[in-house]
Amino acid sequence: VPAGYEVAGKTGTAQKVDGLFGGYAEGRYTSSFMGIAPVEDPKISLLVVIDEPQGAIYGGRVAAPAFRAICEKVLPYLNAYPKGTMVVKGKSPSGEEGENEGTFETTLDTRQVGSLGNGAEKVIMPDLTGLSMRSALSRIEGKGLIIKISGSGRVVEQTPPAGTVVEKGDICFLKLGSPSSSL
Repeated sequence: VPAGYEVAGKTGTAQKVDGLFGGYAEGRYTSSFMGIAPVEDPKISLLVVIDEPQGAIYGGRVAAPAFRAICEKVLPYLNAYPKGTMVVKGKSPSGEEGENEGTFETTLDTRQVGSLGNGAEKVIMPDLTGLSMRSALSRIEGKGLIIKISGSGRVVEQTPPAGTVVEKGDICFLKLGSPSSSL
């Protein structure tokens, strides 16, 4: 199963027919896996067939790993992200939403946060002012913060301010714009 996705599928293993003598050919198989992903909102259905695999012969051992590898590459292109991934979108400089030039989109892996429990980890909020969205997100990745972003360009405002002690699960607001727009 591709990490973070729920899939449904069926494996298959079939012995091949011996066309010369009839019956089944000794040691000749076709292995397969038919699957859909993700289960909640299928974006892809895929049949993987391996003709005469070497070594292992069962679909779960031979074809299913190929299904997994293909899904891990294809699903993000279909806007199907693993569970625990947050997609951050913003507006273009013209203020329009959507797939316009200048629109940004990134994913944050929130699975790293884990459970807060009683011993919530505290960190000091770094200064993100002047950084690009990508650089700002890289600086705070893994700190377990919930990120809210507005605008496009570079960070012109941040809440909480740099130097503030924050805990995993706290919300961080980043306002993006051109550096001159904050003056």
